[in-house]
Amino acid sequence: MSGLKNKPKIPGSSTESVTPEQRAKEVEERRAVETEVSTMTEEERLKLIEGLSVRDRLMRRLQSNTVKIPFTDDLGQFEIEARLLSPDEQKTVGDYRVQLLNFTEELRNAPTDLKEVIKLEKRGTELVQSIYMLVAEICVDKSLDLTYWRDGRGFNIDVPMRIINDVLIASQRTEADVAKFR
Repeated sequence: MSGLKNKPKIPGSSTESVTPEQRAKEVEERRAVETEVSTMTEEERLKLIEGLSVRDRLMRRLQSNTVKIPFTDDLGQFEIEARLLSPDEQKTVGDYRVQLLNFTEELRNAPTDLKEVIKLEKRGTELVQSIYMLVAEICVDKSLDLTYWRDGRGFNIDVPMRIINDVLIASQRTEADVAKFR
């Protein structure tokens, strides 16, 4: 096993609050681990499994449960695959929704003071960047990284919002199915 130790830290398994840059680094690290695991021999894979805690295995499981979101362009239909959200991420999405509603209301009552307009614009930009960060983290396609979303070319804000909403619905449906099983 080239770069992996007996008990690797699973990127993204931290419960503490992280900055956008830290989260982007965690996503990059997690994708590197996924690539390395995919090239392991059976013996190396078994060694890795022995070194993982239940928590690590649950994080890996979360990363591997995905949903495909259909989109259409002039060539027909295509899909974007994204992983399901953790309960913490679901809460974050709820927080984003509240912030978006508040932001929209503030836009309707647009301030006339230039300093207030600048503050409002900054908050809106930060909120959109947070949304892009979450979408970059949950998209399976490695080319849909934070740089792509931040670049802002080739999509409207409806694309990341649709991805988040569809993944949130699928995540909640999965939780409801588990609750029924109990």
